[in-house]
Amino acid sequence: MQSINAMLEASSSTKTPHQYYLLKKYELLQCGDIDKLIKQRQSSEEPPLYFVTIEDTIKRAHIATGHGGRDKMIHELNKKYANITVDAISLFKSMCMECQRKIKRPTNKGAVAKPIISS
Repeated sequence: MQSINAMLEASSSTKTPHQYYLLKKYELLQCGDIDKLIKQRQSSEEPPLYFVTIEDTIKRAHIATGHGGRDKMIHELNKKYANITVDAISLFKSMCMECQRKIKRPTNKGAVAKPIISS
């Protein structure tokens, strides 16, 4: 919300260096009466990449990929969103209880004893 307000203020006549930075990096997309913050596009044919809260978005992508790995989730999320980092995905995956159960843990097979040979 603060970023959207900063972008609206940046379109005023006199701009600060920070406002120039915001205008270069981001763009406002108006959907009806709602303003959405997106990553600056090179051309209008490019699909918009939205900046969103990441927790629910990562959870939806994680379940949609069938509790998929980090790379599957990155591939899925980078199609639509710009602010989802690998660290956030790894952290979410490390907290998922079902994924923790799927991890193969090394098993201790016990000590190997040499056979006793007697004559």
